[in-house]
Amino acid sequence: MRRTKSLAFPVVLFVCTLLAACYSGQIAEFVDGDGTAGQFISLGLQSAAWITAAIAVIQLVQVFVWEQLVAEYLGAPVPRLIRDMVAGVIMMIAIAGVLTGVFRQNISGILATSGLLGIVLGFSLQTIILDVFTGLAIHFDRPFSTGDWIRLYGEMAGTDAKVLEINWRTTRLLTETNELVIVPNSILGKMIFTNYNQPDPPTRLQISVRLDSAVPVERCRHVLLAAAKGTEGILEEPAPVVLLEELNEVGAKYIVRYWIKPWNPLSPTTASSLVLANVMQNLQFAGIGQAIPKLINFDSRTAPSYVDIGQQFNRVGILRKISLFRSLNDEEFDMLAESASSQSFAQGDTLIRQGDAGDSMYVLVEGLLDVYRTGEGNSEARVARIQTGRFFGEMSLLTGEPRSATIRAALNSIVLTIEKSALVRLLEHRPGLVDDLSRSLAERRLADKARELSSSNSLQEQSDSLTDQFKKKILGFFRGVFDGGGKLTA
Repeated sequence: MRRTKSLAFPVVLFVCTLLAACYSGQIAEFVDGDGTAGQFISLGLQSAAWITAAIAVIQLVQVFVWEQLVAEYLGAPVPRLIRDMVAGVIMMIAIAGVLTGVFRQNISGILATSGLLGIVLGFSLQTIILDVFTGLAIHFDRPFSTGDWIRLYGEMAGTDAKVLEINWRTTRLLTETNELVIVPNSILGKMIFTNYNQPDPPTRLQISVRLDSAVPVERCRHVLLAAAKGTEGILEEPAPVVLLEELNEVGAKYIVRYWIKPWNPLSPTTASSLVLANVMQNLQFAGIGQAIPKLINFDSRTAPSYVDIGQQFNRVGILRKISLFRSLNDEEFDMLAESASSQSFAQGDTLIRQGDAGDSMYVLVEGLLDVYRTGEGNSEARVARIQTGRFFGEMSLLTGEPRSATIRAALNSIVLTIEKSALVRLLEHRPGLVDDLSRSLAERRLADKARELSSSNSLQEQSDSLTDQFKKKILGFFRGVFDGGGKLTA
């Protein structure tokens, strides 16, 4: 229906002017006989027939060629530049028909003159002409389309931009900083660029990290892989990979490869920044340092290559990073670290199961963990991921509550386990620690709800209330541990 309406007017107009041109002699004689006005009317009607024929042909080509055949074959609209050029050629043929068929003019001289004029104009407008033909080449070759994100090199090295429009002379780009850049097609045609959206939207990116070669390769791979997989916005399929690319006197160079859908939601720059930040955090927590050029007087004892959690002082360093224990002193950290133990889990192993009783907590030292919860119909769904440096299970350790979720190893992982007996020693040493632990639990519980609170007063009130609740639970869970002196009472 739409196509019929778009063709109706130009076709009807052409038919009317064609009929009028066929009877132009009779119409001219009726109006003015053989006078000047009659001749003018006759020539005007014949010229109008040529022009309306061109308009009708342009519309027919638009509907049946561009919109139906070519667009369906390409799977995208035909660029306006090509449509306008074809329409211009058709109109030029119609004008030539008017000159030769209606006014009986020999256009060979005009063509020769126009050819000479074209040479002169060609030299003076060569940049514009190059822009136009490069634009045509872009339309036919289709290295990018409107809406694609590309990275430019050469004169605009490292610029990421979205293609807004491809015109006769220029291509309009919108950069990540929301700046409109208009690039002449001739310059764009000389550039090297990367198209993030073709042939498929998932784009592979990578970062490189050089680590101390004394650290076992598999450990480095696990730490780096956990950092990449734990970054929000990175695609799970295809999965990130870590490769050992180079080994020399400086250290071992690792390549972390990952995939994203550009700008959905992360840009390549943002994705790289997040992955690098996560890599840095995981390496720091694992105690793995970047490679340092070795000097003749280098003493490896002063700069350990990585943290061995089998040693107590290293466990102390890990525990000091846990916010739950921030009020502990040096002696208490030593007591806690002495009682803590390390456990290794293979990919797919279950650390804790929802609903089970528990009296221990864990700190993820290396690896990546998935958190699952069972909903209606006993269907299990992943709700979160635990990255290196995070702790979990503290509610069961301090209050004896059942496990609230199931946690499995997404990668080979190492955790530091703190049992109830370790807390017993601490509370026997300093009963007042229960207040600090209660406050830490309350603050952790409120962290997820902070955005919903409208004022600092309500936040403080809820924090105090939760602190009292957790204190009662901790006292109840550890009541039988203490002597009869009544040091800890609810």
